[in-house]
Amino acid sequence: MPQARVFFHVGLGKAASTFLQYRFFPKLRGVRYIQRTQYKRAPERIRSWLSQDVAAENGAEASVAGAAAEAGGAHPILVSREFDQQLERECTRFREAMPGVAVQPLIVLRRQDGWLASQYRRHVKNGSPLRFQEFIDVAEDRGLWKRSDALFLPKLQLLEHCFGVRPMVYFHEDLKADAQRFLAGMAAEIGATLPEGGVSTRKLHASYSEDQLKWMRKASVRWFPEPIAHGQTTWLQRRGRLLACYGVLYGSRLLPNAWSGEAPLIEPQAMETVREHYAEDWAACRAYAVRAAVD
Repeated sequence: MPQARVFFHVGLGKAASTFLQYRFFPKLRGVRYIQRTQYKRAPERIRSWLSQDVAAENGAEASVAGAAAEAGGAHPILVSREFDQQLERECTRFREAMPGVAVQPLIVLRRQDGWLASQYRRHVKNGSPLRFQEFIDVAEDRGLWKRSDALFLPKLQLLEHCFGVRPMVYFHEDLKADAQRFLAGMAAEIGATLPEGGVSTRKLHASYSEDQLKWMRKASVRWFPEPIAHGQTTWLQRRGRLLACYGVLYGSRLLPNAWSGEAPLIEPQAMETVREHYAEDWAACRAYAVRAAVD
């Protein structure tokens, strides 16, 4: 295979991954996009497209060349998937599935205090009785998530080691500050163009309120004393719990907000502690992104 322009979006949960996968990537022009739901077949499809590209470039028979043109010619290929604690395993698997193919990883990072707060809210929404300090404990590292799970510089270094090139690094905060500029810049670096009229930046779905989540956590203490843990909860158990959670979340809208309790879901001091703990790592990621852009 020749050196190919294959881009691999290594999405982190709660860092705009769903927005990119459903609102942005499918709208790009001049790129062949493999949606997250088709990720398992991505290596097979990429190899097929690249073979068609080579046949078209070498003047192979018209039917093969025509198939390559219909597939998008030599346009870059973009694959997207969302990982958190599975990042190392899945990236290694993807790399090994396509020997000889040049892959450029790209990732969007979100500062750890906001990122972990969003991860925790999702965890509570899915039926968890844990307090924030039990979810991530930066002082003693006794939480469900470990301190290392939110260290981003090692993730960047892992991607560089795995794919042999510095990842393209973007920041969620830049997306929030100026979405159209952020999206136009990413599209240009991938080698694609935005559709006329740009891309809608409206939220895909509304978030649950603070009070709804506090009610959900109260219910989980009684009904779901054990939190969902990756690799330890079956698909059927997760599905059953999610159905029950939706019932609680929507039912809580009928209850007075004051009954959910005065204490916030996440104490402000806990957020400040998290921000301070990861400040050095965050600064290192910012510096890494600058070096990657220069290279």
